[in-house]
Amino acid sequence: MNQSDFPTELHLHPRLSTAVTLNIPTDTYAALQEVAANRDTTVEALMKLYIGQGLRHDVAPIVPIIVPDLDAVRQFAVRLHVAGQPWHGEAFGWDAEYSPERPTPPLDSKMTFTPADFCIGESGIWFFSLMWEHGRDQPPVEFLDERNLLGPAE
Repeated sequence: MNQSDFPTELHLHPRLSTAVTLNIPTDTYAALQEVAANRDTTVEALMKLYIGQGLRHDVAPIVPIIVPDLDAVRQFAVRLHVAGQPWHGEAFGWDAEYSPERPTPPLDSKMTFTPADFCIGESGIWFFSLMWEHGRDQPPVEFLDERNLLGPAE
């Protein structure tokens, strides 16, 4: 992106606001001053940022999802791995993809080949991947991202 890609005018959309008086511990305010100075901003702007981040977290939508059984996902991935053919589609209700091992190494890598990999899910929601980085006949390395899951509904 070059400089000409940026807008030349800034269009602000002011919103109604309310002044708030807030008592906070002196050491907390000192910490806010230090962080604000390091970020080259004001304490007020930093507090607005923190409030906005917390509020977005608390009012973020909660969407029910089905998380598949990882053993079933592993079995499916191994079947694809044994077949050794590229695949992309839907599995267990999620977008999924398998790429077989390739003899050429990944760009800027010390690996001698590009390992086979399988991934399923959506980054930031629920995501699981397997990578055969120690070789085709070795167990895969697993990665599971479920940090945004709240747990089963009661």
